[in-house]
Amino acid sequence: MDYPTGIRPKRNALEIRWQFAGKRYSETIAKTPNKTNIAYAVSIRRQRINDAIHGVSATSKGNPSFQAMAQDYLNTAKIADSTRESYKNLLGQHWSPLASSPVADITFDLIWQIDTSIEWTSGKTRKNSITALRQVFKLAKRRGFIDSNPASELEQERHQKIPIQPFSADEKETILANLHGQPLIYFTLAFETGCRTSELLGLTWADYDGETLFVSKGIVRGKLKDTTKTDTSRHVYLTERAKKILKSAPSKFKGGHIFVIETVNGGPHVNSIGQSFKDADNFNRAFRKVLIDKNIPIRRGYNCRHTYASLGLTRGVKPGFLASQLGHSMEMFFGRYATYIESASDAIEVGKLNETGTETGIKINE
Repeated sequence: MDYPTGIRPKRNALEIRWQFAGKRYSETIAKTPNKTNIAYAVSIRRQRINDAIHGVSATSKGNPSFQAMAQDYLNTAKIADSTRESYKNLLGQHWSPLASSPVADITFDLIWQIDTSIEWTSGKTRKNSITALRQVFKLAKRRGFIDSNPASELEQERHQKIPIQPFSADEKETILANLHGQPLIYFTLAFETGCRTSELLGLTWADYDGETLFVSKGIVRGKLKDTTKTDTSRHVYLTERAKKILKSAPSKFKGGHIFVIETVNGGPHVNSIGQSFKDADNFNRAFRKVLIDKNIPIRRGYNCRHTYASLGLTRGVKPGFLASQLGHSMEMFFGRYATYIESASDAIEVGKLNETGTETGIKINE
């Protein structure tokens, strides 16, 4: 493969090289060498040269600007693409006043003033923004530009998690009774397996063996990712209802992905007929219309996953089985669905109180 000027492969990554003011520079980008990533590397190299010309990337003392340091972190961090994009947006939106400041000149007081001036939309947003900020300074410290992380002392307040909002059994049946075509297949699997949106979109017929679905990948932000969110694969056992709906899928005899574009009318025009869906927008539109038409409180389609867990618990399914189906650790599962575990066992405990016993020599008169 021929590489553009200043770009070359380095192990399973790409290295960019450039010169400015008689000095040579290099930078490794944690992206595999392919056509798309090479084009990305070319753009980064061009940006580095432009930054150097305008004095953005570093001072004469080798003290890079926050903007340059943040870009270095985003280029090289071993994080999911979705996390990278989220951090990029958070850094650009909330910490832009630091952009041109040399990273070694940024103090806690300056960061604190910016933090207190922001009207944070939620505790979670603030927490994620500070996490991204700390990572930038962590890289700067590792590279020897600073001695300590000025963002490490920012206190991260606890934020209350929004309670899950699963659908009831009746709501589930109403929704499925009013969906048709691929949206029906998609949401039947969502309700009957508890799979994440990305996992459902990534499913292929090779993953289906008649009894289970092998969940090992997903489509995130339009790109196929060869791992799940938790980087662990799993076999998801199917209910009879899930098996039956899969038999009706139009793509069954064509192989490839289970959910593929059948028409561009009203659909995402970036895709071609026969290609896999890059997102669940089409399915979600049909889903939302049913909720509105049937006066069901509006909730995201992701709540089908919560419905799978909550209905399973109330029907006596073992938490360990449900956790493995969902790809959760037991700790995460209990933390997320403790209310439903308790409600499922409460009736049993109350039943014990209703029993007539003579263990203590006391007889309960009926």
